[in-house]
Amino acid sequence: MVSSRRSMLRAAAAAAVLPLPAFAQQQPLQLRISTVAPEAEPTTRALRSFAQKVEAALPGRVKADVFPGGSLFRQGTEITAIQRGQLESATPLFFEFDQQLPQWGALGAPFAFRDGPHLLATMRGEIGQAFYAAAQQTMQLVALDIGYIGTRHVNLRTPVTGRTPDALQGLKLRVQPGGRAAVAIGRGLGLTPVPMPVTEVYVALRSGLIDATESPLPVTEATRVSELIQQVVLTGHLVQPFVLVVGEQFMGRLDEAGRTAVRQAARAAMDELYAETSGAERSLVGTFEGRGIRFLTPDRDAFRTSCMRQMEQEGLTARWQAGLLDRIGGVRTS
Repeated sequence: MVSSRRSMLRAAAAAAVLPLPAFAQQQPLQLRISTVAPEAEPTTRALRSFAQKVEAALPGRVKADVFPGGSLFRQGTEITAIQRGQLESATPLFFEFDQQLPQWGALGAPFAFRDGPHLLATMRGEIGQAFYAAAQQTMQLVALDIGYIGTRHVNLRTPVTGRTPDALQGLKLRVQPGGRAAVAIGRGLGLTPVPMPVTEVYVALRSGLIDATESPLPVTEATRVSELIQQVVLTGHLVQPFVLVVGEQFMGRLDEAGRTAVRQAARAAMDELYAETSGAERSLVGTFEGRGIRFLTPDRDAFRTSCMRQMEQEGLTARWQAGLLDRIGGVRTS
């Protein structure tokens, strides 16, 4: 019996070092890319472009698929899914990193970035590289690049005339679920935050469950929120990006050339996204005005002061890396 068992163990050990069958070797790596962005949003088009570029650069080695609209994982669950090996790639916002990297919270602070070029210069420079290194070490997430969604403004079902946060008091605002910073910013804007997945926003706004949303103009259009609002208050409180990430497990299964190809595909796709988003932001002002949607330019200094006061009152700024917000502000653009 002992001899038989030893023979079986030797056979198993020998089998473990034998080459895999040809059909097993040829199975491509799965690259599932999850996003809460709807199909019609520029983000989804950019992610499909990324998937196509990866497959073209690594033919037969990677099979990439995009799952928009939170159809695979809901917002707030994607990072955990990547860490558990249930997902390969996602597009988390800065606030989704806060729980594990609170020292980097200033990246998601209101009015931290002046505009899109400032965002790109920061996140593709030294500050961004240090943040990405921390995310990989702490969260096992490999950041490929930054994606520009647009600059967030407040969208209202019913117009207001005041130009400070006091004018928005009592109105209910949808905010992203799972982030204290998002709630604090909502309060700083003068509104009452209501955490809610992006997939529920349209029905909630139409029914009156909420009175306001805050989003970049291209997202306002893609999610059909533009059908339900009468006014956009141009707060510009967040120059909003996502971080295109993949799990360490996925990148670890590629050789150096494969990892380089994935990064190059990401950069090209995110450059496409920036061009489309910034162009749409310019053109949609006229489109919205043609539909009767009014634009109000507020006192942005009043909104900035109110938002930062709220962040401080809720203890969020105390966790930030000392001087990081000033360093972000000091980044120059060409």
